[in-house]
Amino acid sequence: MIGELNVGRTELATQREIRLAAVAFDSRSFRGRMACLQIYNEALTLKQIRKSSGLCSEELIRPCINYTPIEDVTRAFNQTWYRLKGQQQISTQGPQSNLGLSGWMRGPHPQREIGAVERDLCFGDVRGSCQHKASVTVRHCFGYYVYKFIGLPQEHLQISVDKDVDAETLPERIFQERPRFQLTDHVFYEESNVPSPAQCVEYCLVAGEKCESLNYSSKDNGTCQLNNATASGYGHHLLANQSWAYFHPIALV
Repeated sequence: MIGELNVGRTELATQREIRLAAVAFDSRSFRGRMACLQIYNEALTLKQIRKSSGLCSEELIRPCINYTPIEDVTRAFNQTWYRLKGQQQISTQGPQSNLGLSGWMRGPHPQREIGAVERDLCFGDVRGSCQHKASVTVRHCFGYYVYKFIGLPQEHLQISVDKDVDAETLPERIFQERPRFQLTDHVFYEESNVPSPAQCVEYCLVAGEKCESLNYSSKDNGTCQLNNATASGYGHHLLANQSWAYFHPIALV
């Protein structure tokens, strides 16, 4: 993701390895993967830096929130996040019958901690050859997958789906509530119109290891705040607040 102040956002959608840094007068470099990059054509003020710091977190979580439910994948359009109905997911195996061209995803579905990945979407027959190609970006949310297509054929060809797939819905963490408290100065993402603390917990699980605790307020249709720290390390930032509840993870026995 590149967030440019003057032209908006452009998606790279790549998982290739890149060089992250180099040392002067040294041929060695550091290698790794970059999940989010923001480039600006002017120096930012402190206020602008704080505002832009949440853009990467928004792109991490938002596809799992602002998706369009879809039952018939042939009706899908490009550049829109979709969630298939129920426990369905796009098939990773080629067609098993001679009922015309059908699409499948080349490569496995990603684990949740990897984030969004790009896969080839191949349209072919039982012979397994690709007669049409497109791209699909897939994101593993908590208990389901979301998909965004690029380059779908205009004739809306069939895409194969697998039904009743278990997408690992068992949570790795359990949260304990501390009513009338709020952890301040550690919020990296905030979402409004969140109807319940359970949904706020789901957002935290989607965010992965970056989310260490959360705050929830039922006022104004519900507000969810994800924190990158816990009160155990920043007890002086845990403040009494009648409108909020603080949630922190507890060890699974």
